[in-house]
Amino acid sequence: MTETHISTKEKPGDYDAIETAKPDEPLFAIQGGDPLGPKTVLFWAGAARKLAGETENEKDRERLLRKATMAEEVAWAMQEYQRGVAPVEEVRASYADEGLSLPGDPADRVKIRSALIAAVGRLNNAIGIAKEVEEALVAMEQHPEAQASILNGVDELKDAAALIEPRRGNERS
Repeated sequence: MTETHISTKEKPGDYDAIETAKPDEPLFAIQGGDPLGPKTVLFWAGAARKLAGETENEKDRERLLRKATMAEEVAWAMQEYQRGVAPVEEVRASYADEGLSLPGDPADRVKIRSALIAAVGRLNNAIGIAKEVEEALVAMEQHPEAQASILNGVDELKDAAALIEPRRGNERS
């Protein structure tokens, strides 16, 4: 089975209604940020699955089921977009930039994303603790070379957290 991608403005997907619309054909687009978007798309996907179950022509049934599956993926991507989670393609590209690969199984992607979010949380905790230690050393006027080393470490930890942060807009400054 060939891998499909979710339609975006820059990259139309396999079932992109705007790209495949006939001249003067009415259409209604729903953006990822629309609060009604995910529920509306999931409703459509459910209706498409029901219709597929009632369709006798196997080719038409398969097409409807593929479109319903893609619609569900779009709805999930909308939900992630609204929560500020980076799209899988963006996460995959950032992994590729680092010479890594992201498994194709959606369950694996969810596990990896959850683990990355937890790791970033731990890094941010470490940054906070390191800053407290540095501030204590400054207040006691002790170990200026340790203070500088801690500040360098904090910057390195911030960079590491920004590299692995999978949620769009949640990078720390």
